Amino acid sequence: MEERGFFTVPFSDNMKLAAGEGGSIPITDEANESVIVVHGPSIKRHNPKNLQAFRVGGPSMEPLIADGGIVLADLSHNDIRHIKNDRIYVVCWDLDDGECAVKYLRWFEKGKIISIESEDRFYKPIRKGRDEVVLVGKVFWAWRKFAE
Repeated sequence: MEERGFFTVPFSDNMKLAAGEGGSIPITDEANESVIVVHGPSIKRHNPKNLQAFRVGGPSMEPLIADGGIVLADLSHNDIRHIKNDRIYVVCWDLDDGECAVKYLRWFEKGKIISIESEDRFYKPIRKGRDEVVLVGKVFWAWRKFAE
């Protein structure tokens, strides 16, 4: 809903994306329980209908994204073939176990492998085949605007 330049974005405070070691809570249809309000000029080229807010759990993306912070992702950026190195995405793998995270994605081995990486280099990269991951969306905001 737009009102005076503000929009609401779906948000579920009881769901966290991993930004630490291991697991996460999977993305489900129950994720749209509440909303956050964002200022229209802050989302510029993004269609509010394509946005989802997620809470981050864990320290692996600090200091860039704080444990417990909220990120905005554009769900229309979900084609794995179009990821750009060194951008932050919401990505899932091992879907039976609900492994979803907010991480940098980088191509590895000439586009055959995706490296899922943290801001904090203490956390080792996870490497998956391009067919083993589901790209949920591209993160473009977390307490401050990211370069696009």
